[in-house]
Amino acid sequence: MEEVKRIILNKLVRSRTWGGKHLPLNLLLKGLPTIFRASQQGKKTIDKAIKELEQEQLIILSEKRTGKGYDTHSSLNPRRSAEIQALRTCPCGRRSC
Repeated sequence: MEEVKRIILNKLVRSRTWGGKHLPLNLLLKGLPTIFRASQQGKKTIDKAIKELEQEQLIILSEKRTGKGYDTHSSLNPRRSAEIQALRTCPCGRRSC
């Protein structure tokens, strides 16, 4: 699950979605490997990782109005930028593996 969290945080940081800028959740999930998206267990892992990131207040989830209704959008919490940068690094010490 830590790998999924790292992938989600990396995707949000690379797209610079801090604070007021947001990214639709479905576009965020498209960036995950198909290993996680294709299986039922992988989907549960993704949902659990997103829920934990929100509970730790590292990401902010909000409902935004779109042309076809409402969608869930995500952004990074700018008050937790130091923690987010620390979680983005791999256990081996590099930025990404």
